[in-house]
Amino acid sequence: MARCQKGFNETFRKMAESPTWEALCCQVFDHERSMRAGQLSFTSAGQIRLLAEKLHITSQSRVLELASGTGGLSLYLAKVTGCHLTGLDLSPVAVKIANKQAVLQGLSPRVNFEVCILPELPYKECSFDAVVSVDSVYVVPDKISLFRGCYQVLKPGGIIGFYTLVKRRSFPAESAMCARARFWFPSQPYCRLLEEAGLKDILKVDLTEEFIQLARQWLRAIQENRVLLEKELGKKAAKGLLVGDISTAWALAVEGYVGRALFEAQKPPQAKSVVYSHLHNESAHGVCMASI
Repeated sequence: MARCQKGFNETFRKMAESPTWEALCCQVFDHERSMRAGQLSFTSAGQIRLLAEKLHITSQSRVLELASGTGGLSLYLAKVTGCHLTGLDLSPVAVKIANKQAVLQGLSPRVNFEVCILPELPYKECSFDAVVSVDSVYVVPDKISLFRGCYQVLKPGGIIGFYTLVKRRSFPAESAMCARARFWFPSQPYCRLLEEAGLKDILKVDLTEEFIQLARQWLRAIQENRVLLEKELGKKAAKGLLVGDISTAWALAVEGYVGRALFEAQKPPQAKSVVYSHLHNESAHGVCMASI
């Protein structure tokens, strides 16, 4: 875990210091400068507004974001809704960058970021009106413990909403690229896992076509600026942006194996407290993830 944190810390630090990367983020994210902060994501500014609308996030809402990275998406959500937001991330460097941006953008103290390794959620029951996550849930190994934790920290009637990659059909056994992506997907459908965690009124919105278009934008922008990115981030990191998860997911989506969706589910308004005796039964390994 320490090795994983070190890798993310270095990546976040370099991205935050790269003027070329900042310019690419502004370009891809609908030119929203509040979303820069070194953030690589499959989500546009419009999809953040959609998430806020579907989860009924207002200036009175207390929101928890899972794997918030350097906070670009979190800060934009807080800016357009006026909500109180707490972001969690594995990387201390990402958290430091995010908190600095919150101060610079005048959003502190109602927006703050803390170090945490999912699926652990170190908060009291019924602390939040909404839990959100952007392209992070799919790499958490113990998803049922994560959703049970979300159930506990949500207030009765609170809503969880998350964007994630989903498997649309079985991968061909001979594909090395598909083998790399297998660990992204749970053994059971997300809807069933959410229901097992006690959440109700589960909805799914398919956003695969939008994902393909945004991923293509990212790959084109990275390729066009590869020389500058190699200079600012290093050759290994720049190459990783072109051949890593984003290109793998894009290629699989084009071929129809992978999709992307928005899930939302509600904690019943009359829900009673539930104590899960094995809430973190697999959490000792944590998750090497952040929305970079």
